[in-house]
Order: sequence, then structure tokens, then C-alpha cells
Amino acid sequence: MEGFIRFPSEIIVRTRELVGPDFPVIFRISADEMVPAGRTVQQSIEMMKRLVAAGLDAVDVSIGVLESSYYTSAPPNVPEGFNAETASEFRQALGCPSWWQAA
Repeated sequence: MEGFIRFPSEIIVRTRELVGPDFPVIFRISADEMVPAGRTVQQSIEMMKRLVAAGLDAVDVSIGVLESSYYTSAPPNVPEGFNAETASEFRQALGCPSWWQAA
């Protein structure tokens, strides 16, 4: 993970230096790549903990990658809110403010 997290961490640190403390820095992540040997939710949460420590303010949690596009562009037969539990795991693990509510 060290090699994988280095690049986004450096981007966040430098972005924070350029925009200052009052500008929100947001990172979008596919929490579960949904492919064999792909990144898991737990691995993604650990990455985001490190990025929050580097200056990240918010995480946009999605799911899937090109090879698992069934999830990235979910068809009508996928239940509404199918990724809500994953987003909730991130919220809990990253300590989002109690006033924040999922849409």
C-alpha cells in the first residue's frame, strides 16, 4: 500500500499547501473494485485514513472499475442504494461529523 498511497498523498499535501485550510479537498474512490485481486473496502478505508491525515476533507465513495462496470453504471435491476452500506462503513471509519447525513 505504501507505493500506491504515495502519489495521491503527495497530491493532497501539495493541493492543501496551494489552496489553504478553508478550501475543501475531495477524493473520489472506488471502495470495492469488484474484481478478483482488486482493492477491497477495508483496503480503501485504510487508504482514506492516510489521505485524511494528509489533508483530505471529504471522500466520494463509488464502487467498481471498468472490468466491473455492471456496478459503476448499475442497471435498473440493481436495488436503489446498493452502495449505501459501503459508504456508511467509510463514514464510521473516518469519523464523519454526526450532523452529516447520507443523501
